[in-house]
Amino acid sequence: MNKHRNKNYNYNNAVIDELRAKYGFTRNYIIMSIRGDRTGTFPTKIADEYKQLDRAARQAIKSKIENL
Repeated sequence: MNKHRNKNYNYNNAVIDELRAKYGFTRNYIIMSIRGDRTGTFPTKIADEYKQLDRAARQAIKSKIENL
């Protein structure tokens, strides 16, 4: 028996919640857009914004740690 093994990804929940508030889509739809399971203009836009916001959040955390 072959079992499919999917990698569990950890997404930035704060960024996903902000994207939910901005676009009004469900959390599942936003995660599927980030993964690339959905295609179109909105999923592409959501994925790009998620990457930018996640990168900015990581950079802010990194700079805060360096200042401590």
